[in-house]
Amino acid sequence: NCANELPAVATGNWGCGAFHGDIQLKFILQLMAAAVTGRQMLYFAYGDESLRHKLIIFYDILVKNHITVSNLWNYLIKYYTVYYSTTKSSHSIPTVFEFIQANIDSLLISTDEEESC
Repeated sequence: NCANELPAVATGNWGCGAFHGDIQLKFILQLMAAAVTGRQMLYFAYGDESLRHKLIIFYDILVKNHITVSNLWNYLIKYYTVYYSTTKSSHSIPTVFEFIQANIDSLLISTDEEESC
């Protein structure tokens, strides 16, 4: 019934201009909020085609791998724990998208190895 559907949330890079927030983290948080409330999200990248492309690829990875809001939350906690809860080291820190994708990929590899035994 279309009358009962909630409208989509229109959003973008909030907190990422003057406040220098992490666009990828903000995208994930907004996506999680939209999912929990059962709403679609329209994300406006304000003409940044590179960002738009990254968001589409990342979103497709999440959908393809059936990643839940709970999964995303756990990845964010792990990302923080690994890279920010202790003194920053001299090694480079991956973006949050890179970190989550690597964790999804490693989970898929370990699952494939278990299935082949």
